[in-house]
Amino acid sequence: MDKKYQRKIVVSIFSIVVTVLLLNAGMVLGKTTLVMWDQFTEESSEAAISQIISGFQKKYPDVEIKRTAMDMFDMRLVLRTALASGTGPDVIYYGPGPGWMGVLAEAGMLRDLSQDYEKYGWVDKVAPGYRSYVIYKGREWAIPHEAEFMVVYCNPTIFDKLGIDVPESFEDLVDISEKIKGNGYIPFAQTNKGKWSATHFETYLLQVFAGNAEIENVLFGEGSWTGDGFVQAAKTLQEFNQKGYFVPYINAVSYDDGNILFYTGKAAMHLTGTWLASVVDDSSQFKPDLFRPPFKKGSDTWTLTLSGSAFMINSQSKFQQEALTLLDYFISPEAVNIWVEVAGWLPAIGLGDVTRFKVSPLIQKILALTNKPPFGVGILDVVMPAPVVTVQYNKTQELLGGSITAEEFTEAMQEAWEEAQE
Repeated sequence: MDKKYQRKIVVSIFSIVVTVLLLNAGMVLGKTTLVMWDQFTEESSEAAISQIISGFQKKYPDVEIKRTAMDMFDMRLVLRTALASGTGPDVIYYGPGPGWMGVLAEAGMLRDLSQDYEKYGWVDKVAPGYRSYVIYKGREWAIPHEAEFMVVYCNPTIFDKLGIDVPESFEDLVDISEKIKGNGYIPFAQTNKGKWSATHFETYLLQVFAGNAEIENVLFGEGSWTGDGFVQAAKTLQEFNQKGYFVPYINAVSYDDGNILFYTGKAAMHLTGTWLASVVDDSSQFKPDLFRPPFKKGSDTWTLTLSGSAFMINSQSKFQQEALTLLDYFISPEAVNIWVEVAGWLPAIGLGDVTRFKVSPLIQKILALTNKPPFGVGILDVVMPAPVVTVQYNKTQELLGGSITAEEFTEAMQEAWEEAQE
C-alpha cells in the first residue's frame, strides 16, 4: 500500500478517535459543553434562563450550555443516581437545606464552594439570611437563587363583593374564611396531592401558635414537636380542612390544579410563595393582589422566609472553572435584571433600589417587601433532614384525611426528629 495513503488512513483514524474523546469529555469542535439540570419549566422562567444563557454564551463563546428542565421532585428521584454513575449534570439547580442539598454534600457529590465565595466576592453579594440555607456542616455548597417568602394572594373582586377587608390578625383570617365559604367560594386554594404544599400552611400555623422562638428551640435546641403550640397548629390545620376552608378532597388535588381554582375565581385566597407571583399575574382572570400572612395579635413576625432552589456544581465535573464562571454570571447585574423583569423572581442578593425594575404592580409590591423584617423561620421541609421531611409529608396527608389525630401527628414527628439526631 502506498505510504502516503497509509499516512492518510492513520490521520483519519486519529481524527475520529480524538472527536469521540472530545464528545465524551463534553467538548464539541473546540467548545466546552456544560450540562445543566434545572427547574425552569414555566414560560416566564424558561424565557428568562434562555436570555441569560444567550448573554453568557456571547460573553464566553467557547462554552455551550445544554439544559434539561424538570420538576424538582422528579429530579430528586434521579439526580443522586445520575451523579453516582458519572452521568449527572455539571451544574445543578436543586433544593437547598439538609434534606436536599445536604444529602448530596454528605455523599461527596457537590463542590465545596466556601473558598469560591471569597474568591468571587459572593460573600458580599448573597444576602446573609438566604446564604444560611446553603450552608451545611459549616461549609457553603451552593448559591441561593430565589429569595422567597410566603404571601397570601387574594382576589380583590371577591373581597369587594363580600365587603371583606384584608385581615390584620389570624383571628380576622378565620372570620373572613367563614364568610367566604358561606358565600359559595373556596377560602383557600390549598391542596396536597404532592404531599408538600399543605406543609407550607402547616408551617404558617406553627408560627401562629408556637411562634418563632419555640420553633427554633425544636430545630436547634431541646424543644419538642409535642409542645402545646405544635399540637394546636396540627389541630387547626385539620379543622380548616374539616370546615371546608381548603379545596375539597385536598389529598387528591394537585398544586397546579389548586392554582387554577384561584386563577379562575373559584378560590378567594392562596397561601403560597412569591415564586408563583409571575404566574399569578399572567394567569388570573382578575387583577390579583396579595397581603402578608396574618399572625396572632401582638406578634412582630412579618412572614415566613425561605430560599428557593440553588445553583450547585457536581464535584466530579471535568469543567469546574467553566461551571464557576456560569454561577458567577447567574448573579451578575445583567442576569439579575432578567430574573426580575422577565421571570418575576427575586434573586437572593442585594437588589438596591427596586423601583428601577420594569415590573407589574404585583411584582413591585413583592420587591418593596423584600427587606421588611422580622421574618419567621422558613418552610420546614427545606431546613429539616430528609427522613423527617418524609414523615412530615406522609403524616400531614393522614392528618388532613382524618385518619390520625393532631397528637398522633406530633408524636410521629418527634419520633422521626429524635431518630434523625442519633
